[in-house]
Amino acid sequence: MPFDDLINLIETLKRRIEAHRQSLQQNEIRTRTALIDPLLTALGWDVAEPGLVTPEYSVGQGRADYALINGGPETGPVAIVEAKSLGNFLNDRERNQMLNYANMEGIEYAILTNGDVWELYDIFKRVRLDERRLLSVKIASTPAHQLALQLLLLWRPNLASGVPVPAQGAGVWGTRRETTTTEAFHPPVETPLPQTDSAPPSVVIHQPKQQRSSGSFKAHYCVDGKTWRECPNATALMLSIVAWCGQQHRDGADNYYEKLSHTCLRGGRPILVKERVTEVAKKGYSGKEVNGWYIFNNLSNSAKKEMIEEILRTCIRQNSTSPILGQDIQVKMPND
Repeated sequence: MPFDDLINLIETLKRRIEAHRQSLQQNEIRTRTALIDPLLTALGWDVAEPGLVTPEYSVGQGRADYALINGGPETGPVAIVEAKSLGNFLNDRERNQMLNYANMEGIEYAILTNGDVWELYDIFKRVRLDERRLLSVKIASTPAHQLALQLLLLWRPNLASGVPVPAQGAGVWGTRRETTTTEAFHPPVETPLPQTDSAPPSVVIHQPKQQRSSGSFKAHYCVDGKTWRECPNATALMLSIVAWCGQQHRDGADNYYEKLSHTCLRGGRPILVKERVTEVAKKGYSGKEVNGWYIFNNLSNSAKKEMIEEILRTCIRQNSTSPILGQDIQVKMPND
């Protein structure tokens, strides 16, 4: 499939999610048929081809929704896919289910998706689960061109190589083991992401020099390409970025905060909550707030950086793009 066709499919999936969200949320099979199967097929994993995909793959006493098999059952699965219905907030219980399935079969990669959010994990990497995550994207709130490049981690020749490479990195094209496949995409990997209205050219062209305070090293962020704003810690930094995204969001800050309050981060708990009334909430959420909302902060700094990416993806500007970490906004945390 040509790269432009993948972008067009992503636009179609965005429209389906928006138009049929309520129906798709009610049924996993509908989600798989309308959202998951078309994208897997577009990425070279034709769900109707037994030599490529085995649905309901037996794993111990359970079943993985799909096994991606590059060339036939005798080669063993390249990855498994655990599918949920649209709107299912992917949490650590479901990630552990996916992890257990892959571990039992010695499968190196695993994918968890609800048709909108797609996550890819390197199962046997010797780090915490959140650090094994190679991909985390959200179709509904990510620009199609940016999303298409990110999803190429799941492209069959790339994933089946055993060492999938991001499209922005050293050439995926012409260097992997299956370069003769007829499904090959044809985008130049150096194609730049589109410029956005709110990102001054200096943000992209000039890497600003970060200024350190004379005291202890603190968190910083930059949105204008030259001025670094200092925050006392990573949680305060996240709160500042939430407030900035609220100002950027085309439907207003209140709508943006509501959207974040429905975004799950860990164990079914959302990024933002309106109140901190339980002891669990008081331990898990910041004591400081932004416009009456409290932010989840019981995370390592590396995990907070991942959360910042989710915070940015949820913000949709007037030109239908989301702010991009490293382009529209730059972040420096302690110990970076």
